[in-house]
Amino acid sequence: MVTNSTPSEIFAGVNNIPELISSRAKMTPEDNGLVDQQNSHEWKWTTWGKFNHYIEQTARELQSYGCQRGDSIAIMASTSILWDITQYAILKNGGIVVGIDAHDSANNIHAIMDSANIKGIVTDNSEHLAKIKDTCREKLLFVLEVKPAGRVDDFHFVAIDDKPNTQKGPNFREWPKINDDDTATIIFTSGTTGKPKGIPYTHKQILVACQAVTRTYYEVTDTSDLVCWLPLSNLFQRMMNYCAIAVGAKTHYVSDPREVLNYLPEINPTVFIAVPRFYEKLYEGIQNNINQAPLPVKTLFLLSHKMNCWAVNRTKTNSLAIVIKKATGTLVFNKLKKQLFGSNLKYVISGSAPMPTWLLEWFHASGILVLEAYGISENIIPIASNTPQNYKLGTVGRPVLPNRVRLSKNNEIEVAGPGVFSNYLTDTHEQKNITPDGYLQTGDEGKIDEEGFVTLNGRKSEFFKTSTGRRISPLSIEKTLSKCHKLGNVIVIGEGRKVPIACATISLSDHTSEEATFFKALKNEIKGKIALEIPDHQKPAAILLLSTEFTVDGGEMTANLKLRKRFIVEKYEKEIDRSYEILSKVSENNFYQQVSDNGILVKL
Repeated sequence: MVTNSTPSEIFAGVNNIPELISSRAKMTPEDNGLVDQQNSHEWKWTTWGKFNHYIEQTARELQSYGCQRGDSIAIMASTSILWDITQYAILKNGGIVVGIDAHDSANNIHAIMDSANIKGIVTDNSEHLAKIKDTCREKLLFVLEVKPAGRVDDFHFVAIDDKPNTQKGPNFREWPKINDDDTATIIFTSGTTGKPKGIPYTHKQILVACQAVTRTYYEVTDTSDLVCWLPLSNLFQRMMNYCAIAVGAKTHYVSDPREVLNYLPEINPTVFIAVPRFYEKLYEGIQNNINQAPLPVKTLFLLSHKMNCWAVNRTKTNSLAIVIKKATGTLVFNKLKKQLFGSNLKYVISGSAPMPTWLLEWFHASGILVLEAYGISENIIPIASNTPQNYKLGTVGRPVLPNRVRLSKNNEIEVAGPGVFSNYLTDTHEQKNITPDGYLQTGDEGKIDEEGFVTLNGRKSEFFKTSTGRRISPLSIEKTLSKCHKLGNVIVIGEGRKVPIACATISLSDHTSEEATFFKALKNEIKGKIALEIPDHQKPAAILLLSTEFTVDGGEMTANLKLRKRFIVEKYEKEIDRSYEILSKVSENNFYQQVSDNGILVKL
């Protein structure tokens, strides 16, 4: 076994992703590298040698259906080892991988397939194909379904379209030569502000990004266990899987994201990655369990947590803090962490969207270190990240090498380096914003402190002005309002209006009998404490509470759980207009009012 190889040793002589996999298979062919859930819900291990063999078998089968160098092939399937085998088989043939989220809208899927010039589709469920429009389907060479979907050792493809092109051809051609500057994948922006835009990345760029990530999180080695549970249609999870191959870490696939918490103690991950919404739900679950616990247990937890909140930031300079942290960890928090994640967890990573600082601090005081990272679709290398050695809660960490990061005169974050994309795929009207000296303008406003830590203030495109000319920073307000645990997802709106208001999700079903008491408590908590942190001219005048959760299926969230604010505003346009209509008429004696069947306006 090769252990603790440095990034330079791991990637030496590797020019493309298939070479990365074959190199791993040659180094440690008999080591178990991947484990997947079967239909029986049992785990099945796959060695690196077998993994490489399955990839070559699958690549030959794809060849027989017409997959060849330069073809863009879409994968529309749930997260599993079969997804990965398929993508590596496409790459082995010199093809280009395009992940499509089956939960995306038919319009977005059509736009993706059209702009990426998709030649074939592989799916694990033929029902997904209902979202593919006939105009796109007519251009396809093949449509294949994985059979049986849960068996890694004998799965194969079945043509489910009646196209003559889907008849099998010759069994095998020689593997094509793959250059490091060949396109390996096309990813698409999340569509939070409109139509998704395609971004091609080369094999070389992906490998450079892998080197950057393995250097940043060097605690991940060949003895580590990782979890693959986020959508593989998104590059965030795929990048972690590439890195696992590079260092020889074990990857555990969990196809149903709703079940991941149940499997974590069994998987025993070394590092775990998720998006903020996961940690918010985890917090809510922990709080519910604490509230239902016997009084002595509840008291011990709350007292220990309060003491640890004081201690965690003072352990470098205060001997009492060291004693408190060790005692509370032994009595309470080590047990909590083991119940949630197993006994080997070093830290967890949060990406894709900002995480409230209060929640970061809460987990930190609970013995779970959450490291925020920051990246954009237009740069395949994470722009910045906190690390276990250097972190500052509330920031997204320091720049990740080889990125070069700076602020513009207008406090926009700019980045340069080998991970920056070359251009959008086909839309000539969407050119990248590059400064004369070669820096990409990210569209994010922020600051960099004297220690080099980056803090995000929000997207430039999301800042807005009220009708009175006040410039509003939604993200900072949203992060402050999220301290109110009664609220779920929060967005701040008000462009062109006299005052901003917030829209938030909340469950109203438990409060129908005592609405006035609940809403009064909500108003007092926000107005009397939380809103004091918001400048007067940016304070929301009211909160529109929606009983319907924001979801991927509902369209309010992207596949990686980013809020699609423009869509939310359009979807709840009537409720928003009604809120502004009645806002000035709500008196102190009637501070909340029904706006619609699922919406209540609370004046602050």
